[in-house]
Amino acid sequence: MKKKYLAAEFAAIFILFALPPLFAKQPSSAVIPWKTGLNTLVQLAVAALLDVQCGRTKAFFKTRGFKSAVSLLVWWPLSLGTMMLVYAAVCLVCALVPGGKMFYAAQSVPSAALQWGMLAVNLAAGAFYEEVLYREFLPETAILLGAGGRLRIAAEVTVIAVFAFSHLYMGIPAVVNAALCGTVLRLCFVKTGSVAAGFLAHFTYNMLVMVFCALV
Repeated sequence: MKKKYLAAEFAAIFILFALPPLFAKQPSSAVIPWKTGLNTLVQLAVAALLDVQCGRTKAFFKTRGFKSAVSLLVWWPLSLGTMMLVYAAVCLVCALVPGGKMFYAAQSVPSAALQWGMLAVNLAAGAFYEEVLYREFLPETAILLGAGGRLRIAAEVTVIAVFAFSHLYMGIPAVVNAALCGTVLRLCFVKTGSVAAGFLAHFTYNMLVMVFCALV
């Protein structure tokens, strides 16, 4: 794809999908996270198309074989464990700060088996969408468009910041948590060359957080 068309696509995706969450007060998925809406389906379709366009996932499973399996089995639990430590640290800091409140990433939790099943589907779709958008398409396209050296660092930081501040409706602790976890997931993508391990880590992390929220 010619750079001018790639740049136009990058701008369109950034404006239509990366910017709106920055101004959202509270998405419906945060209120009832097990309810599937049209927005979820659109995001999933866009993510699938962008992932196919980038070609990283297909290459990861078709050309690397055993190395891909090892990479997946190493970076999935490593990324998940690191993110859980980050979440625990943010919760601890929030609890220790005078006047602070414990930080949770969910405002409501399912109460029935069917709701938990729908929640798992929604979290899987959301994790895949965010991994493709924030860890694959935006940073990798910026690099293809010529973001090297300091510009690449600026592009990486910008994408992580956009992802982090899309959680601002949950408060500053959520932004910090998202920034740190987003950095972990981007590193996972760079090291594995695919969203596969990051997707599994992201999805598992979100499910564990929801279970934690249901228990406390």
